[in-house]
Parts: sequence; C-alpha cells; structure tokens
Amino acid sequence: DWAEKTSLKGGLAGIRKNIEDWKLSDKVPAFERYVNNFWWENFKLGTCNSKREGEDKKNGNSSSTLKDMEFICLDGAWMEATDFSKDTHSWKAGKEGDIKEGDTTGTVYVFENGGWRVANEIESVLGGCVKATADSVGKVKSTWYICKDGEWTEAKQIEYDTYRWEAGKDGDAKQGDVYSSTCYVYD
Repeated sequence: DWAEKTSLKGGLAGIRKNIEDWKLSDKVPAFERYVNNFWWENFKLGTCNSKREGEDKKNGNSSSTLKDMEFICLDGAWMEATDFSKDTHSWKAGKEGDIKEGDTTGTVYVFENGGWRVANEIESVLGGCVKATADSVGKVKSTWYICKDGEWTEAKQIEYDTYRWEAGKDGDAKQGDVYSSTCYVYD
C-alpha cells in the first residue's frame, strides 16, 4: 500500500518506539498526525474530516511515484482506496450470515464475526453458514449444499432430499422431495 511504498507503514510506530527507547522523556508527543498531514498535503488530498467521510480522491501530486493511487477518507484518515473500502465504508453492522452487494463493484460480502468480508460463490447465493442457518440446505447452480460446522459443504442426496422432514414411525416410507423416485424408510 502507499504507506509501505513511502516507508510509513508501521514506520511511525517504529519511529515512536525508537524515540521512547531513548528515554529522554516520560512521554513522546503525538507527532504522527503532523507526518500524516504532510503526506496528505503532499498528495493534494487536503484534510480528512467528518464532512469528507467516504470521499474518494486521487493523489494530486503528478511528481509522486504514487500519482495514480486513489485514497478514501475514513475515520479521520486518508487510506489507500480499495474495492472493499469503497464498497463497505458506509455500511452498518448486519446480522450474522447477511449478504450484501458492494456499493461500487458489485462484489458480494457476507457479515460474519462482527464484520463484512468478501463472500465466496456459494455464500453470495445462500448467505453465510452461521449458527442460525446450521443444517439448512440450498442449491447453487446444479449443486446442493448443506451448512455444517460453519461451512457450506456439498450435500449428500439424502440430506437435501429429506430436508426438514419430521421424525416418522418405524417402517414409514416417503418419496424424496427432490428425487421423488427415491423412497426412504424411517428406521
């Protein structure tokens, strides 16, 4: 990312630690915002504040090696604009397993463990495999899947053909819901 290319990623934390290790003072003043402001001004981004939250802007310094890089204003700091940050910056938390299409790219995301992440092909159709959807089945293209142990896995015919069946009495016979030519006997 841009900070790494400019030797700043983790660099400011490293500089802070080095200065603290000098033991010249009990406290090192907050210098990071001044360094960040320098870069933001150098890239002609301006101030990142609540009025500009979510704004995308391209590096305006034509002499910069990062001149084609886009930045996004998030939580008071300019960050490298990624598809993920552009898509999800204004979203609120969802419910576990929720899916949502990105604001700008069309990428599908799933809400899991308190945050949004890119959904895989199965999740983009069925949602996240979470506690609320455990043992549920769903079809993506021509393949059936079952939610087990927090992951969508390919379902066996008996799992999707008898999905949501109540317990029967010994000897009861019933045709499958998907493959009616298959007969199941309760035992």
